Order: sequence, then structure tokens, then C-alpha cells
Amino acid sequence: MSKRAFERRDGLLFDHYVSPSGRECTVHIPAKSLGEPLSTEQLRGARESSKLRADRRSGAYLLRQEPKTEATLESLLVGLDAGNIAAPMGLLKYLDDPRVRPALVEAVRRAPPDSLANFAQVVGFAGGSGARETLRARMEELLSSAATFEDSSFFNVTAGSAASIAEAILRLDADDTAAAQCLRRLFTHPCAANRRRATMCAASAYRHGLMTEAMQLLESMLRPLLDEPDTDLFFAALAALEKLEPRATTERCLKLLDAEDELMARAANALLHLPLTQSAVVPRLVEWISKQQVVRSALWVAFRLGSLAPEDVRVDLVRRALADESPSLRWEAIENLHALNQQQVIELARAALKDEPDPALAKALEAALS
Repeated sequence: MSKRAFERRDGLLFDHYVSPSGRECTVHIPAKSLGEPLSTEQLRGARESSKLRADRRSGAYLLRQEPKTEATLESLLVGLDAGNIAAPMGLLKYLDDPRVRPALVEAVRRAPPDSLANFAQVVGFAGGSGARETLRARMEELLSSAATFEDSSFFNVTAGSAASIAEAILRLDADDTAAAQCLRRLFTHPCAANRRRATMCAASAYRHGLMTEAMQLLESMLRPLLDEPDTDLFFAALAALEKLEPRATTERCLKLLDAEDELMARAANALLHLPLTQSAVVPRLVEWISKQQVVRSALWVAFRLGSLAPEDVRVDLVRRALADESPSLRWEAIENLHALNQQQVIELARAALKDEPDPALAKALEAALS
């Protein structure tokens, strides 16, 4: 098994790998995150690409990593007007400019149903004059369309947009009963992926302890999912269930640590969001990472546990990750070196440097030695 270098393209680093279940995965990381800033030419290309609806060079995504400048703002506003679905997120750090919120609301008003979610989600955070009214109008439009409730072999994007709009409305107004009713209706969608999406939006919008009619509607939808046989729905509701039923949610996640590989990893990650003071949680997680053969799954959990996980277990995971063929996994290991003692860092970094083919990762390992 030879180590691979990242594939480099237009300011992004790509890693393609196959998960233990056989699923093909792609990780992309801005090269700037690994100390390779955009060249003047790449920055110019990113700005030009971000102005297009078909942003094939991921320009708007790359510009999120760049310092605030008027040139970047202008490019993102042009892209927003053209329908670039990555432009709204890039504009969040420019909300102090008086042009941005009105432009975002206008983009929601004009966006086609299949890309509306990307614009609605950002307006749910940004707000602005007319934001709720525009979102409500688009939600009602989608709910009145038969296409929203059609089954799909994969995912009904129009229904997905409706769920995202409802969540955005509830972020702006936790007492919007119509938005909560929209999510309840989508919860019965014929497509399983859309039922999960509606559940995730409801769980994200739910505010525990807020006794509005809308929140009570969401709670009546979410609470029964604690015992839902479909584990995908259980995990989709987790953000709310951990507040509604923390003990029972913890117990179910602990049981799932004994399930098949992908469910185990999801359960372990879920337990990290629950109070680690519960005596049963930490020993079971330590036992799980000690036995876990999939380094990518165990590494993140181990270092989130920090000193609660035995040092020898964390060192072994980093050593295995640094020897892996996947450059994104090796980068994750390098990012966690700082949590180990200096002698261990020197030993691990020196060994990894001997056959590290990626220049950015080699540079990061050399920095760890200095």
C-alpha cells in the first residue's frame, strides 16, 4: 500500500478513497488550509468562475477562505445574481455591506426550486427586510406543487428545498406554525431520503424549552423517533432527541456501538455530542476505539475524547493514519500531533517523513519537528 499525494486542481486538493463498506468517497480541501495559498492567477480565476451559475472551478467556495476585499464581494454578488449556489455562503462574512441582505432575499425570490435550498439556508441565518415573507411565499408555492410530493429513487430536490425553507423560517421566527406544519407534512413524503431531510431540518430548528405551538408540533414529530426502527431517522433526529431524552438517547447510541461498521461510527460520533460525564459513555467509547479497525472512524473520536482516551491508543491511531495511503487521513493525523507529547511527535513525524510523497504534508511534518 503506497502513500498517495493529493490531486491538485484550481486551488483545491482532492483525495479519492473507498470506505470499508465499498463506497467511493471524495474529500476536497482548499489548498490554502495546507499552506498553499491561491496564486494571483488562481485568485483571479476563482473570482471569474464565481460570477457564473455553472461555477466549474469552485470559485465561490474558494473565495470563502480569502480575506474580505471589495473585488471578492463584487464577484460573489455577480455570482449570486447569476444563480451560483455557492455564492450565498461566501457572502455571510459580508453582511455588514448594505447590498448583501437585499441581494440574498432577492435571490431566494428568483431561485428555481431545484437550487432554492442553498439560498434559503443562508437567508435563514442572515435575515433582512422581507426575508420571512419571501421565504413563506416560496414555501407555499412549493407546497402547492404536485412535483414536491412525487416519489424519487434518490431524492426529490423540490421537497428538499421546501424542508430547507421551513427550517430557515423557523430560525427567523420560532413561532411560525405554518413552517412546522410544512415539516410535518414532508415527514410523510414517499421518498425515504426526503423523510430524513425533513427530520434533520425539524431537529435543527427545534428549540428545547420554547413552548410555542410550532415547537410543540416539532416535538410531537421528533420525540417518537427515539424508538424508531429506522436508524437513519433516529440519527436524523439526534440534535433534538439529545435534548428531549438525553439518557434514553445515550443508551440507544451505546447499543449501536455493537452494530455494523457504519452504524458503529455514527453512534460513536453521536455519543461525543452527549454529556461525557455519564459514567457508561467514556469506557465504552475507549473500548470501541481500541478495537476499531477503521482508522478514519476511530481517529476523530479518540482525539475528541482527548486525555480521556489512553495515550497509547491515540499514538497507535496516529501512527496507523500516518502510514495510510489516503492523504486526507494523513493530514487529519498531522493535525492531531499537537495533542501528543513532544517526544512522540518527533518519533512519529520522522518515521512518516521517510516516504511522504505530498509536498504540503511533508512540510507540515517538518514543521512538527521544529
